[in-house]
Amino acid sequence: MRKIIVTVLALLLSGCAAAGERPAALEKSFTCTAVLTGENEYTAQLERAEGSGWRVKLLEPESAAGMELCYMADGSCTLELEGHTIVYPRESIPEYGPFDLITAAADMCIEGKGVSVEQSGGVTAAKGEVRGIAFTVESEGGRLTSIALGEGIRCSLENKAVKE
Repeated sequence: MRKIIVTVLALLLSGCAAAGERPAALEKSFTCTAVLTGENEYTAQLERAEGSGWRVKLLEPESAAGMELCYMADGSCTLELEGHTIVYPRESIPEYGPFDLITAAADMCIEGKGVSVEQSGGVTAAKGEVRGIAFTVESEGGRLTSIALGEGIRCSLENKAVKE
């Protein structure tokens, strides 16, 4: 009985959602515009298709505009630029590539694997670690709104449109 009381008290004090107040399930397939800030700033269109992976099309800066990265569910990746395509395994990506980290953190949250979840009002925050870097992913109404990785990478996600 003491363990039950301690467990209930711990849940109440932690600010986690009470039973029956589960956060909304996150959309598994969507398209959005991402603004990534940190050491460099990028704007990209992100598309996630459940079962097949991610497509990242860089829009800014001008020097990277048009580059397209695809992280496939089978573990392969492609890089397309000016009509040329390179295919390589995901483990060949530099360990701290920002889009690889962002998509990996988002996948962990969407799949509910390796994250702890807290809810405050209508905002859900999922926290975890990818490749030794702590992250927080926020969502509202089942849609991802921001991703923060470590001390320097911030990604705001806007203009969400669910894929039909």
